[in-house]
Amino acid sequence: MCKIRAPISPLSRRGIIKAAGVLGAGIAAPAFLRVHSAIADYPDRPIKIVVATTPGGPADLIARMIAGALQQSTGKMFIVEDRPGGGGNVGMSYAAHSSADGYTILLATTQYSVNVGFFKQLPFDAEKDFLGVSELATSPNAFVVKAARRRRAFTNSSRSLGPTR
Repeated sequence: MCKIRAPISPLSRRGIIKAAGVLGAGIAAPAFLRVHSAIADYPDRPIKIVVATTPGGPADLIARMIAGALQQSTGKMFIVEDRPGGGGNVGMSYAAHSSADGYTILLATTQYSVNVGFFKQLPFDAEKDFLGVSELATSPNAFVVKAARRRRAFTNSSRSLGPTR
């Protein structure tokens, strides 16, 4: 009998530490490879991780876990800065208009990809102003209902919508 192992969830502690390790290795690699250039001194000051959502939410918690793991693996300082507002546009605009020196990193959420369709004009160009580095986590979404009676009513109404694929 063949056993199928489920992949490690990116939201697990192990998945987050792995992602932070990969990012940290990329930041610390020049020091280990004895590269004697301007990049070998990077980072020589704290790095800001901008979160464009409210403090205490899932993105903020992930950013703080990543910042802690990066600090531990590199010995450098990482600061999480929450800049909520405007459906995430305040924080994303702040990150887009910061210097392109690698000292400001945006933790992008679904707002990054959907705001293009929600707003006629954005204070940044999502395709030109940012470069993807790594997927940190995925977030499942689900419909939930309260009681058995309501579940039956919801199930019956969802069946009338047809099959989902």
